[in-house]
Amino acid sequence: MLKFKVLIIGAMVVGGLGFGLATGATLRYASMRPVTQAQAGYIQPAQISHPQVTPHPSIASLKGAAAKPKPKASVKPKPRPTSLPNRDDGYYMGESVSHQILRVFGMYAQQALLIAGCESGLNPKAQNPNTGDAGVFQFTPGTWALTPYSKHSPFDARWNILAAWWLFQHDNYKWGDDWVCAHLVGLK
Repeated sequence: MLKFKVLIIGAMVVGGLGFGLATGATLRYASMRPVTQAQAGYIQPAQISHPQVTPHPSIASLKGAAAKPKPKASVKPKPRPTSLPNRDDGYYMGESVSHQILRVFGMYAQQALLIAGCESGLNPKAQNPNTGDAGVFQFTPGTWALTPYSKHSPFDARWNILAAWWLFQHDNYKWGDDWVCAHLVGLK
């Protein structure tokens, strides 16, 4: 047992290290006696003061001019097309069918152009002699009667396009089973 103590003390002296033996105390090098933290000169974290640093006036003026807080980018929801009454505004006599579709369908215009191009070739006078489908979007007589535009002719491109928009909205902005071409052009 004595040999073991000598080895520990020898290691402390030779290594010059102040180890505590399970008490958390340090040993003084000269006498190898335990000392308190106050005797060893420890500084408690609460005693440390941090100096206040002030930037040079020229740097402070630059920071004030350029360091305006930028507003955080907010995630905006995907814009939904406007409601039906707004789609009727801005009609111009002589406006091409494709321009009417672009104006009415907005961000869904490319899809609508594919459907109308497949259904009628963008021809407002197109009619299927077997089923009676009529107009740009080839409405069946039964479906046309359900639209708010049924008092107008399905062969009038303006009302046919607005009716297609109305139906597209009621199908939750999807091309439903009303258009066979939705399958053909890959939109269904």
